[in-house]
Amino acid sequence: MRTLERGIELGELEASPRVVVGFSDLTPLLNRIAFEHGLITIHGPTLVSLAELDEAAREHLRRMLFEPEPGIAIEGTEALVPGSASGRLCGGNLAMLAHTLATPLEVHTRDRILLLEEVGEVPYRLDRLLTQLRLAGLLGHAAGVVVGHLCGQDDAEAELLEVARERLGDLEVPVLLGLPVGHRPDQLALPIGARVLLDGPSRRLVLEEPVVR
Repeated sequence: MRTLERGIELGELEASPRVVVGFSDLTPLLNRIAFEHGLITIHGPTLVSLAELDEAAREHLRRMLFEPEPGIAIEGTEALVPGSASGRLCGGNLAMLAHTLATPLEVHTRDRILLLEEVGEVPYRLDRLLTQLRLAGLLGHAAGVVVGHLCGQDDAEAELLEVARERLGDLEVPVLLGLPVGHRPDQLALPIGARVLLDGPSRRLVLEEPVVR
């Protein structure tokens, strides 16, 4: 993070743009590059995790990078709060979003579609993280919320999903659950900073612009 504080080599990306891909702990970096430097970044596998992807996830990433066209869609499993919304995608790992609140790396969500995913949590900690984001206004200010993998400890995924339903189900913005995004081999890449459509009726998140040019 020290390099971020210096404003670093990030400025060089504007002069010589390149694709930045990562997830989890890289959440603050992806959002900062996207919204302070105007370059779309990819919430997706690192080089180390690339070999662990399943075939569909690898093909999705290839298409996003090498066939940059709008209309690529990712399907969720449940429209928790009905409705549709459009905005630039922000967010990523839930813990990183919570830990950077009230710092220069805080992610701003107003009028944006907020992505949330998490790994290695238990229900009470997930509840605490979501409550923290609620109290800070990140959930209420977003145009919509999409939830990816909620990978828990001790086979707690079903309980984590129930926590998400409880903490997000009364939001006054569209909420889509069950996107294959996060910490599993089926994780699909998503473009941070790109305009997307949260289409509740079809339970899809649709890219509205090319990711790379």
